[in-house]
Amino acid sequence: EDYIEEMKHVPESFVWSFLLDMLLALKSLHDVNLVHLDIKLDNILITDDNHCKLADFGLVFDLDNSPRSRAIEGDSRYLAPELMQGNYCLANDIFSLGITLLELATSLELPTNGMLWQELRSLILPENAMSSLSEELQKIIRGMMEPNPLKRPTVQQLLIIPRLKKLRTQRRMKKISKTCVSFIIRQIELLYI
Repeated sequence: EDYIEEMKHVPESFVWSFLLDMLLALKSLHDVNLVHLDIKLDNILITDDNHCKLADFGLVFDLDNSPRSRAIEGDSRYLAPELMQGNYCLANDIFSLGITLLELATSLELPTNGMLWQELRSLILPENAMSSLSEELQKIIRGMMEPNPLKRPTVQQLLIIPRLKKLRTQRRMKKISKTCVSFIIRQIELLYI
């Protein structure tokens, strides 16, 4: 939230990078059937090199081993609609990430309840805010905020979106390049010692 207030307008390129970072974090949880249940801007940290890290694992719920009576929902502004019926599933996090993405990309102030809260959970998104986003990003946000959790994309389905695959590949190449440069510099230094 501090980042949004400071930036006033978050560039879409950062939104894509943010999405990739959060999907990779969620993949680690979802691969072992854990649901975060508290994805929101307050629980995301930004590193010096603008990578985003998911934080606050206090509400994580184990779908395989935890009794439903122990589950606690997070902030109502980010709550998936099916949680109102006690339906805990991996798709809860996808909805929360989708609405977080909407907030980040549009600077929309999310309500804790009321008419806009209901509309957002019925996939009635503010067109004036959405119109500033690329069609591709709009489609992804709509998919992630789909009211029916069975129709929401999974983390794996989102990670194969071409734009995210390309960004992930670029990151890998940059990391490999940095490693190679560091290796070459060390070899040169060894020659002169």
